[in-house]
Parts: sequence; C-alpha cells; structure tokens
Amino acid sequence: MKRLLGTGILLSVFSLVSFSQTEYDPSEAGISVVQLTDKLYKLQCISGTYTNTIASVGEDGILLVDTGYPQTSSPLSDALHKLGDGNIRMVINTHEHSDHIGANAVFAQEAIIVSHERVRQAYRGQYFALPGIDRPGAPQVVFKDSLSLYFNGEEIRLQHYPGGHTLGDIVVHFTDSKVVFVGDMVFAGCFPSADITRGGDLNRCLENTGQIIRDYPTDALFVNGHGPDYRAEQLKAYLDVGTTTSRLIRNEIEKGQSMDDIIASDLLSSWKEWGEGVVSEREWVACVYRQHLKETHQQATSICQPLTEAIVTAGIEDALELYANLKVHHPEKYSFAEDELNTLGYRLIDRGRIGDATEIFKLNVAAYPESGNVYDSLAEAYMIQGDNALAIEYYQKSLEKDPSNSNAEAMLSKLGHKKN
Repeated sequence: MKRLLGTGILLSVFSLVSFSQTEYDPSEAGISVVQLTDKLYKLQCISGTYTNTIASVGEDGILLVDTGYPQTSSPLSDALHKLGDGNIRMVINTHEHSDHIGANAVFAQEAIIVSHERVRQAYRGQYFALPGIDRPGAPQVVFKDSLSLYFNGEEIRLQHYPGGHTLGDIVVHFTDSKVVFVGDMVFAGCFPSADITRGGDLNRCLENTGQIIRDYPTDALFVNGHGPDYRAEQLKAYLDVGTTTSRLIRNEIEKGQSMDDIIASDLLSSWKEWGEGVVSEREWVACVYRQHLKETHQQATSICQPLTEAIVTAGIEDALELYANLKVHHPEKYSFAEDELNTLGYRLIDRGRIGDATEIFKLNVAAYPESGNVYDSLAEAYMIQGDNALAIEYYQKSLEKDPSNSNAEAMLSKLGHKKN
C-alpha cells in the first residue's frame, strides 16, 4: 500500500497525490497551534512527522496555507473552526506533494482553493499519457507567475519559483505581518532536497533559496513546510550547508565513488546533525547523485512513459508485452525501479482500472520478489476487487518479507485474519 517515490526519498515528504483509500491510525493524528502574530497562526499537522500550515484569521474569515495530511484533516478543521468566526474562505497550496495538499477535498467544501497551475495538473492525476481526472479538492484558481490577494487587511503575495523542489513551488508572503511561508523549498534544520524524478532540480532549488533571501525583508520570519522557523541569517547558513555539502558529494561522484562509498566514507561527518531531520544523510547523497545523473544525461526514462502510452492507445495486454520487450532489449534506456510500477498501479486504481492495476502489480512482484511492499500493493488490488482469499495470501507474503509492515497487519485484521 505504500506509494514509493524512489531510493532515498521519504514517503511522507515526497509522496504524490493518491486517490485510493489508505488506512491510517487516527491516534497518530494531532494538531499543534502556535500564534505567530495577532492574526497569523501556525498549525502543525502531526502524524509521525509533522507538516506546517498557516492560517490568517480576521474579519474576512480564515485563509489557510496548505491542508496537511489526509489523516489530520479532522483535527485541523476542528482547530480552525475555533479561531475567529470559524469561516474558512480560502486555501492556498504551496506545491503538489500530498502531505501539503492531502486534505484539500475536506476544505473544498467551504473554501476556494488557489495554487500554481502545475499543482492543479498534479492533483488531477495527470501521469505521463494518462490524462487527469476530476476529483474534489482540485484548485479552482490558478496562476502562472505571481498573484496578489487582499485578505484580513493585508496584501498576500504569491510568487512562483520554478523548477526547484517541485515544478509548482510558490512562496506566500504576508506583507504587513512580515511572514514568508516557503513550503518545502526550505527544510529547516536538515539538508535540502528536490523531487528530481518528477521534474525538480537541485541546482535550481539552491538558487531559489538564494533568491528568496534577496527578495524578502531581512527581518521577515521564514516558515517552512516541516521544520522550525528561520530568520534571514539562519536561511543563509542553511544555503551554505546545502551548497558546500552538495559540492563535496559531487566531487566524490566525479571520482567514481558510488552512493554507498560516499556514505561509508563519513564525508559529511561535520554536518551529522543536519542528517537527523526530515532529509537524512543517505537521502541527501541520493538527491545529489540523481542530480548528477540528470545533468550528465544518464537518468533513465521512466518505464511508465511508454507503458501509459500503450495502455491508453492499445490496452493492458499490449502494455505487458511492451514491458517484457523493453526489459530484454533496452534495459539501460528505461528505469524499471520498483517505485515506477508501484506508482503506475495506483494511478490505474485511481481511475477505477483495478484489473489493469493488478497486472502491473504482478509485474512488480516478479521483478522484486524480496520486497514486502510489492506484495502489499498486489494484496490491496485484490481486496478492492473483493477477492479476500488472494488479498490475505499476499498480505501474509508481505509480512514474511517485511515483518514491520504495520499496514499489512492492519489489513489482515480487517479481513478477519491474524498474521501467520
């Protein structure tokens, strides 16, 4: 059931929007409220890790920046309705990752949702050749470069910083309050990162951070998507760490060192504490490594590109034949990574194509028979189809490969079975 995004990238931070249902433990979900100014509040959506959101509260009602995880939507809504008049009129999305827009559908019932145009595309699930689909919570107002809103007595400026962490990153500047919400363009207290597989660029991410330092007041409070707040001097130190360590990692890559070699060498020992936050040392090295592959044109094309084209134009049987052919004759040209097929399977589930998704998950089981996650995904497909016997079989297989898979345990319990 996990939606893997690739080696070295945390699911909670880099997961794309998924439309299928996921089982969450409600006891994990919570909200912490911190008042920043007389009308701005930071609400931390807590579910294992936490995601920061910001609410402007005043005579015009409530404006919310980001909606957090799906599982924290209820406590977040409850907390917001206790502020001011409780009227949530507007929501702004900073980028497309689901820990920031996962609860959009809940707030779309009472608020207008605003985002960069790229976020709407991602939310509607456009995936290579698979067209987007309508679903509740998609942004209704989009912009390309910049947009100003006037709400609760101040101008709120939305500015797009292209192609860094994601393709649709924006900064939300509360001008009078001197609060700048930077989303995940900054990971305070840990290494930076960019979703390179989905179009992000690490160089641009660091450049954007430098531009943000220049664009906003030196006495502004910078609120990010997951960590503590920064002032300008701290933001400069963060940029210096990202720039310095990425250069060191690149030097080792150019010497022919592998990712594991670099990590084992203690190259980043002077920045150990920076790897203890949302982005670990391994994840940071992997991000720099992926950027290197991108720049040197060694980044393989996702197998999902030709597969989605075949599914749309010819059907799943032709897609399966194409997969087998490309894997034999062009293994170097395409990425057959576990997360590629896993993501495609869930995109098909989102469109109600459960049978097609099942066939894709079967390919992943054949390719990665030692991964507990591939059996978990296949089990979910069978459970959706009502084939509980096969669902139980593959959830149990998932637990054999990964005894820590709490989702498989929960699903077996739901199906009336305990793990073997």
